[in-house]
Amino acid sequence: MTNPDYGMTVALHGMLETPRGVRNPGEFDAQEFYRANGITLLLTVKGSRHVRILHRDGGWWGMRQVVVPARRALLAHIENHIGGEEGEFLKGLMIGERGGLTPELRNAFLTSGVAHILAVSGSNVAVVAAAVLASLLLLRIPRGAHPYVVAAAVLFYMLLTGSQPSVVRATIMSLVALAVSGRGARGNPLNAIGMAALIMYGIDVRQLFDVGFQLSFAAVLSIVVLYPKVDILICAWKGKRWFHQLAKGGLRLGAVSLVASAGTFPLTASSFGQVSLISLLANIVVVPVSGWSVVLGLLSAAVAAVSTAAAESLCALNTLALSLTLHAVRMCASVPCASIPAHWFTPIWTFPFLGLLGMACHARDASLCRSWCLFTLCAANVAVYVPPRSSILQGMLAVTVLDVGQGDAILIEHPDGGTVLVDTGPPPVDTRSGLVPYLVRRGIPAIEIVLITHSHADHAGGLASLRSVMPVQRLITHTAAQPGTLIPWREDCRLQVLFADPHNAARSAADNPGANRYSVVIRLVYGNTAFIFAADAEHQEEERMIAAYAHGLRSEVLKIGHHGSPSATTYAWLDAVRPAYAIVSVGRGNRFGHPSDSVLQRLRDRDITVTRTDEEGAVMMVSDGHAVRRVVWR
Repeated sequence: MTNPDYGMTVALHGMLETPRGVRNPGEFDAQEFYRANGITLLLTVKGSRHVRILHRDGGWWGMRQVVVPARRALLAHIENHIGGEEGEFLKGLMIGERGGLTPELRNAFLTSGVAHILAVSGSNVAVVAAAVLASLLLLRIPRGAHPYVVAAAVLFYMLLTGSQPSVVRATIMSLVALAVSGRGARGNPLNAIGMAALIMYGIDVRQLFDVGFQLSFAAVLSIVVLYPKVDILICAWKGKRWFHQLAKGGLRLGAVSLVASAGTFPLTASSFGQVSLISLLANIVVVPVSGWSVVLGLLSAAVAAVSTAAAESLCALNTLALSLTLHAVRMCASVPCASIPAHWFTPIWTFPFLGLLGMACHARDASLCRSWCLFTLCAANVAVYVPPRSSILQGMLAVTVLDVGQGDAILIEHPDGGTVLVDTGPPPVDTRSGLVPYLVRRGIPAIEIVLITHSHADHAGGLASLRSVMPVQRLITHTAAQPGTLIPWREDCRLQVLFADPHNAARSAADNPGANRYSVVIRLVYGNTAFIFAADAEHQEEERMIAAYAHGLRSEVLKIGHHGSPSATTYAWLDAVRPAYAIVSVGRGNRFGHPSDSVLQRLRDRDITVTRTDEEGAVMMVSDGHAVRRVVWR
């Protein structure tokens, strides 16, 4: 079957649903992102059999007959002559095709501070323009035709890359520069930047709220405004020997990276939650080599039509450059403390930060420096004294059932900052969401106690990734917990093991469905309030706990057993616990059909308030020792 492509009209059969909102506090809001781009519903289509092509010749003729075939040919050239990880990287460099990059490699680029390379850089437009201009000079084309040919080339490249914000911005700036130079004048780059922003804003006002748009303009503004100040200092360094000139070249290259990183710091800190400390060094190595890789990629694609041998030679050289670039990225990302969390940086701190930049820029102008100093002090006072977002956890015990998909991960936070984690959820598939990113955003340096209720991956699969990021002071597994005992933690808290079967749990394989029978069930008591975390306990375990504890089970909050499976949560169990709130930790659209209608009906029959992670994201409850209330965080 032919894959859907530009200009085709297709009929799709799939499941229509609304975009998912924020799953856990502080995560990227996909629903808001889609809404900002005018998307209210998502359609999931499974398999080519649910796609039917109705019409093939729609869209603009130029895109269908020229741009799309050229893009397809370029991708095929990269795949056939380079391939592998290097080929996928080159696709991202040249035309923004990043689908083949592994999550591990993407994270390495983010940690080393060179993730901007994966989005087609606006500097690529300058590379294309320079390559075309050099070709025109080599072929002795009349100079009067140069601006028109270069303009056509950069416009074609913009369409080839899918019109990404950085490329559109650079293309408009190039066209403005060509128009001004054609009249024999010298333009102001700030005017070109303003013209590009105005045109892009007029085309689609929503781009103003796109992080790619913001980062692109912040970076180029920083270079235009800040780099000349730094270059003056570099030029002041006297020395005419070859190594002085080489050092100055390196400093200039580093200065470009430094000012771009400084100008985009507020955006990267608030958008990505981390700041790379090694980005300056990484950019000095990666940016120039990546630029040459783009040049080699364009040359090899152009030469392939004339000489296959020459194209293969260029591709072999490019493969080496790409491989070295990837090695440098991984090496920089592996450096200890290559990046630091920046979740503490809130937008209000942007103003004193800009004040410091202003002071640095005008350090030699006493009058302007004093003005920027006054602005910095005023902005810092505002940032310090503006009341922060109210801390709902201050002086309260907090229990957060995180949305980790089909699994359990429950964080208990004591008012003094102590932490207990009941289960770690499944192995993470996205390093930007889930348990570990939430703990990092909360600024939690270590977990005092991690309790693994049983061996199934949806409860214990995230332990390895957790321990790779932060220390776990004490680990209690299902094979060590003893029924009826207390887990020592805080004097005003009781962590009681209601049920455990360590003997049989040790004999049960991790993938054995019967491991649910050996789940550790915990009751947390804080003051006059209590919570029960029933893990994957089922009917038999509930009956045994009722017989053993009777009225001692009563709790305000019950984390429902086995994700709402019909094999758990009997009427007798609900009558013994008598919860006001029931929390179902369950994955959206899971293949098990959890939670079951029968369990939900039992909860309704007992007039219990039900909260579900698949519908509401993380569920947060707080207690002051006298009453429990739910916190609505989104």
